[in-house]
Amino acid sequence: MKWIRWQGLVLFVLVMALIGVFWFFLADRIVKHAIQLAGTRLVGAQVELAEADLHLLPLGITLSELQVTNPDRPMSNALQAGSIELSLDSMNLLRRKLIIDTLSLDGIRFNTPRSQSGAVPSSDSDQQAPQKGDESSESTAETGNASFQTPSFQIPDVKEILAREQLETLRQIKQIQADIDAAKTRWQERLAQAPDQETFEAYQSRAKKLQKGIKGIGGALKRANEVQKLQKDVDKDLKKIKKLNKSFERDQKDLKNKIKQLAAAPKKDIDRIQKKYSLSAEGLGNFSQLLLGDKIGGYVQQSIKWYQKLKPLLNRSGADQAPEAPPKPARGKGVFVRFAESDPLPDLLASQTDASIIIPAGDIQGKLQHITTQQQVLGRPLLFNFSGDQLKDMESVTLKGALDHIDPENTIDQFTATIASYRASGMALSEAKNLPIDLKNGLADLNISASVENDLLDAKVELTVKSAELEVGGSDGGDNALLKALKSALADVDHFSLTARMTGPLNDYDIQVTSDLDRVLKQALGRQLEKLTADFKGQLRDGIMQKVKNPLAEANGSMSGFDDITKEIGSRLNLGDSVSDIVAKDLGSSPKIKF
Repeated sequence: MKWIRWQGLVLFVLVMALIGVFWFFLADRIVKHAIQLAGTRLVGAQVELAEADLHLLPLGITLSELQVTNPDRPMSNALQAGSIELSLDSMNLLRRKLIIDTLSLDGIRFNTPRSQSGAVPSSDSDQQAPQKGDESSESTAETGNASFQTPSFQIPDVKEILAREQLETLRQIKQIQADIDAAKTRWQERLAQAPDQETFEAYQSRAKKLQKGIKGIGGALKRANEVQKLQKDVDKDLKKIKKLNKSFERDQKDLKNKIKQLAAAPKKDIDRIQKKYSLSAEGLGNFSQLLLGDKIGGYVQQSIKWYQKLKPLLNRSGADQAPEAPPKPARGKGVFVRFAESDPLPDLLASQTDASIIIPAGDIQGKLQHITTQQQVLGRPLLFNFSGDQLKDMESVTLKGALDHIDPENTIDQFTATIASYRASGMALSEAKNLPIDLKNGLADLNISASVENDLLDAKVELTVKSAELEVGGSDGGDNALLKALKSALADVDHFSLTARMTGPLNDYDIQVTSDLDRVLKQALGRQLEKLTADFKGQLRDGIMQKVKNPLAEANGSMSGFDDITKEIGSRLNLGDSVSDIVAKDLGSSPKIKF
């Protein structure tokens, strides 16, 4: 027994005992604390673990009841896992590489409630300016739905409209009245310069004198000259009056035509104003965008938020595998040297992962491949594929995707999901306060495809619902005829389809929602709007006619001011014609000569 050194044996036993005590009493706690601390820093909310069990043979870890708090909703978990089991490659662990031989995720749940808040205090340095993609779906949906207002489509107040609208009819009346006044002044001036009644009365006096008998041949010749001169003077002035009369008649005709055209002016005003303030169903051509856009946008933004949290983990650079010029170590300090590898492996890798996800409809089984933070080193994208059949309330569900960050400058991520024959009940389609819409019952098929290429989103959601029973809540509509028509139209819908398309940068994407509900709503609202439009047009016609009635009457009456001018010209024409007849008939015959 001399070859046994009892002092050394005792020391060895004590060291192993200390290691055993550390292993059984402290190792699991240290691992648990490290996982909770690192997870909390990464997520920005409490990450909690019920138990961590570190075992040596084979080397691995079993984690129980992992809870990851949703940072936007501290009273719920974004993810909860019943158990996580993994076995490690011990040889690569000595090389500072965490290579997971087998990984199993069981009992994964999403959006589970918490008994207490999982929020963590945030420092000023951790706060960042919010972006569109960083907003939670709850706040976005609430904001959007609160800002949505169903148009009232009440008949516009005709009095208010006519108080601010300039009627073309009144402008034309004003212009015509100005033209009539100018014409009156102009014709009074022209009459003042034209041969008047006194002129023709003077011609008449000359004619009467010439009708008297004459003496001798000399008198006859003189009389003939006087008659010829009188005839010439009368014809000249009479021609002026006739020409003046024709011009006057033309002016009168033009003014009368303008007044006649005024009869059509109010209709033009009615049509113009009705078009400007029209109640058209064309504005309801994409009503589903208003009702459902915010709801879908909330889900999209929540997905983008978690994608942006995951993306930095996929984009860790592998450049440190072979640094060109490592910094010179401080004196007395060592340096970590990484030698070139013939078959390089990333620092973290789970080649094959089995997972089960628990959803209300049942369990979904799937696999994840090539989980690593250094895809550049591995040269393979992360792949996932989940499926479930014969689930409660649905026929099947599949989830597939690939996250390709092998080239950090050209990343391509793709995702597809299909849900077949989902028996929907109590599903909120719109949470608008004045028009909430729930899918009370229905059989739905859902197809989702999305890709993100270098932070550019291109996603499409297609939803088809059969045997639908829609429930429209909110108030009864009161005096809002449109809201009543909406509720009535939606209550009669038994099937519909919906397509949403999201495109653009992740922090500023556009969303377009179309649905055959638009056609149903447009038809129902169109009938209601036709009635409202007819009522509006009737009120508008009455209001405009009431406003232009007196001005139109005044415009028509203003033509009576030409009556005096007409009489005056007629009087001069009659007198001129009378003198002309006397000269032509009485004085034109052979004169009587006295001897």
